[in-house]
Amino acid sequence: MAAPKEFGRLLTEAIYIIKAREGNKKISIIQDELGFSLGKEGKSSIEYWRRGWIPSKEEDVETLAREFIQRGGETLGKEWLEKFLTCADYPYIEDLCNELFPIEQTVKAPQSDDEQVASLEASEANHPENLNRLITCRWTIVVAILGFGMLLFFIFYVGSELRAQPDEARSYCGESSLLKIPGGQFLRHEGITLFSGENTPDGILNDRIRSLAPAPEGLLIGYGYNDDEGTPTGGLTYLVIEDGQKLWANCDEAGVTNGKYISAIVVDQKKHIWVASDGDGILRYADGEWEVFNTANSNVPDNRVFGLVVDSNEIVWIATWQGVARFDGLKWTVVYDSENELRKNPVYNIAFDNADNIWIGHVFDGISQFNGSNGQWITYLEEDGDVSGNQVRGIVISEASDTHPESIWFAIDDGGVNKFEEGHWTNFGFKDGLPSDHIRTIAKDFHGRIWVGTDRGVAFFDGTRWNNYHSFSTLSIAFSPGCSEDKSCKDDHVWTGTEAFGLTHSRVPYPTQALDVTEICFKSEGKQTVCPSLDEQIDPHIITATYPITLTPHETFYFNIEVSPRGGYELKAPGDFLSFIGENDDALFGSHANVPVEGIVSPGQRFIFSTHDRILTAPKLPVGINEATFVSPWRVWMHTRYAGPKIYIVFTVQQP
Repeated sequence: MAAPKEFGRLLTEAIYIIKAREGNKKISIIQDELGFSLGKEGKSSIEYWRRGWIPSKEEDVETLAREFIQRGGETLGKEWLEKFLTCADYPYIEDLCNELFPIEQTVKAPQSDDEQVASLEASEANHPENLNRLITCRWTIVVAILGFGMLLFFIFYVGSELRAQPDEARSYCGESSLLKIPGGQFLRHEGITLFSGENTPDGILNDRIRSLAPAPEGLLIGYGYNDDEGTPTGGLTYLVIEDGQKLWANCDEAGVTNGKYISAIVVDQKKHIWVASDGDGILRYADGEWEVFNTANSNVPDNRVFGLVVDSNEIVWIATWQGVARFDGLKWTVVYDSENELRKNPVYNIAFDNADNIWIGHVFDGISQFNGSNGQWITYLEEDGDVSGNQVRGIVISEASDTHPESIWFAIDDGGVNKFEEGHWTNFGFKDGLPSDHIRTIAKDFHGRIWVGTDRGVAFFDGTRWNNYHSFSTLSIAFSPGCSEDKSCKDDHVWTGTEAFGLTHSRVPYPTQALDVTEICFKSEGKQTVCPSLDEQIDPHIITATYPITLTPHETFYFNIEVSPRGGYELKAPGDFLSFIGENDDALFGSHANVPVEGIVSPGQRFIFSTHDRILTAPKLPVGINEATFVSPWRVWMHTRYAGPKIYIVFTVQQP
């Protein structure tokens, strides 16, 4: 009978033995070679089978068996081969095993080593010439013992090394295979890459990304219902990032998360995946299996679960329509509801600060705080003047530092962002630079900056002002690790789940401006070079350079932008460039969209981006218009993100 999981384990074991025998060759190379031996391109089929699937063709099983015995040598052996073929349900096991391990004909069963020694000792006095045979036999025994010891070493040491590679053969979330799907569209004017159901089919299930969570190998993506299609299309996918490649795992293939509205995701310290669903309870993926906790099989208060958090003691807490419950590893217990200290039942979020306070955000009824010092509950409501709205959609704790005390931040869907710090409330809204007062999610990056998703885009707070990041209505934000060459990791990538456009990605913006624009000069044919003063008065994050000479239609000109990286940053070719950031190419006026940097520009050095070989042409004016002013927006792209101020090139065109 076929045994897919055991087949995958044996396949992985053979690959690691080949790796050890062939000088620690890379796994990916071995898989490529095996794929080529089957007449397939690359390693995808091997990876697919290693995750618990069996080749559909008998000849593929046979070819793999021959390759493994030839390259794995006696380390694998006949017993391994029999198991391998049995798991694959191969019909000619005995024939292939006899071919690869021929049976030698024997007339008499050989004596054991002890029998040979006894026989030689008994005849030694009468046959002195057997002395040499006796010595040879004893040395044979010694060598055999040493060989057996080395075999034990291989079994227990190397075998343990093989067993220590579970990730290579395991399923990430119950998927049948990992898919390498070319996809993603770079949006130049936003500075992000967008992954949607249209440009990343089978990777993105639908364009309503309700929840995101960083995971050990990448990113978990939870989907809401795509209302435009009229049918539930929720579910869960796992974006695995491996050697710089993006591989997609459809967790719905396990038959548990499919069609469910995924409202929150958390990965605990044991790398177990916890999923909150709006309508289907709690789901957990652990040790290769999914498990469901709901009102039918446990003490979960309600199947509508909105929030999910794992505390420092690895206790799982959930926020539901009927209050708060927690899981201690054995059972679920309802801890707070309207009959047990809580003001109102529908709860959306839970958070714990460093003063032992529990913060609860309600779906419609403000904020509840359990004071850890006196055991009392405090309620904060809009009608009492405490907060600016009652519909809480997220809570983030900003830990204390040398420069500021601990603060608790709340996303309010009907009232902006609220901050609680040392007993005082502060409200941020559209009037303070946020894209909107409707806040759907909130998060914190490793620089300590607060990020929010609104119905009009994403912004982050740098301690002084709100900075716009992109303009898509957003439901979720997550940060995932990026590793430097010395293997130190930090959450260097920002992902956002939009309401209707899919998943966005970029590197996290630098915490400082990273570079200065030191000078901008203009030149047109027959006229002197002009370097006007730079206008930074309106917004320090925008520099405006106005060409003081009026142009006529079709007249050409170019500009030079001189920049200088600040300490800790550098410009480097290839990859860094000056980028046009307009929504369409109309404002390019005939120039190219990118001006590349040359070489390496170290901190304090200066570099000039020039469009002298990419000239701009003044546009023709509409009939009846005698004069018009035009703007061309640009920004420096540095190490896969925009850096420094936006640069607006302004010029005026006048009819001759």
